[in-house]
Amino acid sequence: MGYVVHIFEHPSDALSKIRDGETPDLLISDFNLPHMNGYLLHLAIKELLPEIRTIIISGRKVRHEVGSLPFLQKPFPPDHLISLVVMCNLGV
Repeated sequence: MGYVVHIFEHPSDALSKIRDGETPDLLISDFNLPHMNGYLLHLAIKELLPEIRTIIISGRKVRHEVGSLPFLQKPFPPDHLISLVVMCNLGV
């Protein structure tokens, strides 16, 4: 089983796609984004899709800024991201 991945350069592009009817199962976002951070993007998407699951990644120490969301500090081994994706898809 694979995943369909959509990549957006700007948070507004992701929000537009969701407003147009796209319903992702999982959001993986860097914390540092143009015009808003990944946590604020999560909150904006959550208003449209209350069931969205989110993983935040960052090279900065921002763990305290993302609440209880799953968080990965860069650099991280790929298997750590894979484990979090599987956990999010299982609802763990």
